[in-house]
Order: sequence, then structure tokens, then C-alpha cells
Amino acid sequence: MLTHRSGRRYVPRIALVVLSATVLSACGAASSRAPIYANFEAGAFESALEALPENRDPLLNALDRGAIEQARGNLNASNRAFEEAEELFEQNYTKSISLEAATWTLTPTAVPYQGEEFERVLIHVMEALNYIELGELNEAVVECRALNTRLNAIEERRGQGPPSRYREDAFARYLSGLIHEMNGDPIAAWIDLRRAHRIYSENYRAAYGIPVPPQLADDLLRLASTLGRQAELASLEAEFGHGPPTVPPSYGEVVAIIAVGMAPRKVEDSLILLTGDDIPIKIAVPRFEVGRAPRPTISLQTASARFTAPAVLVEDIGLIAEQNLADRIDREYLRMASRVTAKYLAARTARKKAGHFWGFLTGALGAGMENADLRSWRTLPLEFRMARIFLPAGTYDLQIRSSIATEPTALGTIKVDAGKRVLRYTRLTRRRSDYN
Repeated sequence: MLTHRSGRRYVPRIALVVLSATVLSACGAASSRAPIYANFEAGAFESALEALPENRDPLLNALDRGAIEQARGNLNASNRAFEEAEELFEQNYTKSISLEAATWTLTPTAVPYQGEEFERVLIHVMEALNYIELGELNEAVVECRALNTRLNAIEERRGQGPPSRYREDAFARYLSGLIHEMNGDPIAAWIDLRRAHRIYSENYRAAYGIPVPPQLADDLLRLASTLGRQAELASLEAEFGHGPPTVPPSYGEVVAIIAVGMAPRKVEDSLILLTGDDIPIKIAVPRFEVGRAPRPTISLQTASARFTAPAVLVEDIGLIAEQNLADRIDREYLRMASRVTAKYLAARTARKKAGHFWGFLTGALGAGMENADLRSWRTLPLEFRMARIFLPAGTYDLQIRSSIATEPTALGTIKVDAGKRVLRYTRLTRRRSDYN
């Protein structure tokens, strides 16, 4: 054992340098995607695309490329990237058993990014919104069917893994219902709207603080009346305290889906310890850094501001991501404990065979390799809002006003037909200092 003249054990300075260098190297690797997100957040979408790393995390690259191309207005390119991401999700799922072992023995970043269940659902949401903007309603319906298949699969697997608060997606169901109704299928629309109602009531209100949106309440009341479902209409009227909305027959409606901001980033909570036998170990777990600033006010209005409607929260992706991680954090701790134990035992073996210095050095290298997995689909929105405005038949210049932008975001010139719905999608960009 190496000792000081006083008899106290000490660690050679070179070993401390090695430990610091390995840890700093790991931090640099974790931030390799930072230029993508900084450019995306600043609206420099071309630079964000150029910053995508080659031959590394193909799923995460496809997800980010899809979101960046969508923000650029290249919707067909966006959908091609999302389709690639769907295929990679499926490939990763079939390989997950063999890949899982590496996350218990090496490091979580030793395997390609596997993605989260809610991210896989939201691919279909983003694709459906692209098709809506492209005017391809039939393709949007196809995405709704794929979405239904994915959500049903989540429901079937309930109870097979760690308990999760993300068991369904209320906003995805609501969007699917709107699209089915626009496609002339009120029965399919009713089924999805009822599911959305149940999920908001039973899950989203308690888990994410999102009650049934007033637009959904109106849609349920109106469709129950149209379909002649009197018993359900009476139940809904008792729940919401009013009957179906009264809209003049000469009016149409515009529904705006508004994506706000960027999904939160993961950060690492870590601690480096020196064991009683002078072997360094590192404990590291991921955590989402979710801002708690007041939500911005957002509204949909005509350019003249004669008609205006608030945009209400329908999906909080930041909170879903945060709680999804919290629901499986015990598994993250078990994986970390397994890796740390294996590295500690390797260091002890090196110490026994080659001496104190080599034991410390082996431990330092192991600690430098022990990093939390900080990867996630950050180019997702932080949240989705929805606004509905009823307008007399005609042509209007519509815009989104918000407290996080000095100038309104134009939705363009929109033709409104009596008794018809126009569905539009847009995304608000902002700096993180403004909101989050």
C-alpha cells in the first residue's frame, strides 16, 4: 500500500489526473448533440441538420431529422425520416434482449438509443400533423390507424413491466377522433373521443394536471347529439354542466394544434466516492431538467382580432418524460449497481495482482466509463396546445399570438366553409430563457 510519511494512505497525483480526464471525457461525449439542439432552438434549422452526427444513434438521428425537417416546412422529408425511425424502433425491439445485457455490465450508451414508449406514439402524431398540413387527409387516417395499433399494444402490455403512468395518450386519441370525423367517419371519431375523455378524466388529470379540454367536451356533446346517443348525452351534460354548443349553420371552424418549445433535456446526478480500499467508484443516474416557469398565454385570432380563442394545454410532453423516467428509475438504479459492482471487482482484482496504483487506475477508468444515459428526443415539443375558433364562412388571415413571441405567428390565409372544419398545425420557437 502506498503511504505518506505520516502513515496515511495517499493516491498518486497522476492517478487523480487520470480520474479527472476520464470523467471530463465522458461529459464531453454526453454533450455531443448540444449543437443540434442549440441551433434548433435558435431557429437555425439548416445548421441543426448539419450537426447531426453520422453513424451514431441512427434512431435518435431519424427522430431529430424528422422534427427539424418539419420545422423547416419540408414535410415530405420529415415523414420519410419518421418512417425510418419507425423501422428502427421495430429493429431495436427485436434486438432488445441481446442489447439489454450491455446496459447491465458496460455502460448504457454502449448500445444504440432504444427510445421511449411515448416517443414511439408521438411519431405517428407528428406524421399525422404533417399529412394534415399537406392536405392528405387519407394518409392522416392511415397514421391514426397505426397510432391505434401502437396504443392498443401498450394497453395489452400493461402489468408486464414496471408500473407506468403513461398507459395511453389522450391527445393522440383526441387528434385521431378529429381526423376521423373530418374524413366522414363519425363512429370511429366517437370511439376515439370517448377514449380521450376517459384518459383525460382517469389518468391525465391526476398524473399531469390536465383536465378534459373544453373543446373535447363540446365535441363529445355535439357528436352524442348527432348520433342520437341520448343516455350518453345526458351523462355528459351532467358532467360538463351544459349542452351541445350552439353554432350558427353559416359558420365553420378552425382548429389549431400548436406545438410549443422543446422537450426537456436530461442531466446527470452523480457522485464519485473513494472506497475503504482506495478504489474510486462513480454513482450516476439521469434526471430530466424540467422548467417550472408559468405557462405562456397563447391564442388563435383573426388578423383584425375580431375573433379570438385561447389555446389550452392538451399534452405536457415535459411532464410525461419526467414521470416516465421516474416510473422506471428503480430499474436504472439496479443497472447502475450491477455495473459499478462489476467495475469495483475488476479494480480489486487489479489491485491484488499488480498493486495499489493499478487498482486505483482501473477503478478510475471504470468510474470514467460510468455515465447516465442522457439521450432523448429533445426536438419534440415541450407541449401541445389546441385552440378552436368559429367563423362565418369566408376567407381569413389567422395568426397565433403568445407571450413568448413579440410578433404573431401567421397561419396563413384560410378559407372557412359553413359546417366544415379546418385543422392546422404550427410550432412556436423560443429560447429556453423565455420559457422552461
